[in-house]
Amino acid sequence: MWKDTITEVINYIDDRTKTTQKQVKDAVQAANDSPSRMESRYDSYREEYSMQAAAIGNNLVGLRLLREFLAGLLSGQALQNSNQIMLGALVGLNYGDGDDDEFVLLIPNSGGDHIEVSGKHISTVSIESPLGAALIGHKIGDNVKYVSDRRTISVQIVDILKDG
Repeated sequence: MWKDTITEVINYIDDRTKTTQKQVKDAVQAANDSPSRMESRYDSYREEYSMQAAAIGNNLVGLRLLREFLAGLLSGQALQNSNQIMLGALVGLNYGDGDDDEFVLLIPNSGGDHIEVSGKHISTVSIESPLGAALIGHKIGDNVKYVSDRRTISVQIVDILKDG
């Protein structure tokens, strides 16, 4: 399931990258097509479109870095053979609410994507997020608490997949 998940996330990132590249192109074109005025303080449309293109471009950089990281995992940059959660692990969580276990993929940056793989719902979670930071170093069976939206949430680790 780990390889299938990583492959599916890479495909998802490739699709998002194409969409983001088009957004950058459209924003740059809109900036170039905006009428220019002699007084720069009135040239707000061009400036807004340029800022929008720059922000979208930063998102594109993050997507490329994430894809490179995940592709490296697939190409044999194996995760350490340990039973602890680390970057790149696919972690099964149970919130004790009677719902099915949830799986999260720990990534280095910009989580928040939701992907369906083999009938399982996978969420990408940045290790910089409250949940991601709380999970690092824990093992199957551990109960982990983290704070989100000023609430303390408890979750049990039920599975850790790190390769093949």
